[in-house]
Amino acid sequence: MRHEEIIENLIISVMAINNFYLEKAYNLKEKLLKENLFNLETLKNSSSEQLFEKIVKSGYKKSDYVIGLLVDRFKDIGNKLSPSVLDQLLKAVVAKDINSIEKILLPIHGVGYFVIKNFNSLCEI
Repeated sequence: MRHEEIIENLIISVMAINNFYLEKAYNLKEKLLKENLFNLETLKNSSSEQLFEKIVKSGYKKSDYVIGLLVDRFKDIGNKLSPSVLDQLLKAVVAKDINSIEKILLPIHGVGYFVIKNFNSLCEI
């Protein structure tokens, strides 16, 4: 498992909310990659308007309100997943340490146990 896969799995898991199922979110992977939405610097440094546009271009079809929620969550992921935190998360995933994964991810805005369940599933934990 690589850092990039961790970020992809987290973004896809966060998108799988409000009756937007995990499989549907996963199917947007290539478009999300094209929009650079798996890049932490993009998430951290883009304006809310830019992220909103990128999410829409990726094919995510939900209300403006829900997309706005995703923007806030993506920005928080960009801000909270520093290289050292990402390293810790990777180690926890490789070790299949669910408690450590929860400890790392739960402080991120919008990440709850449902998102973590999806994340663990994508990481094959």
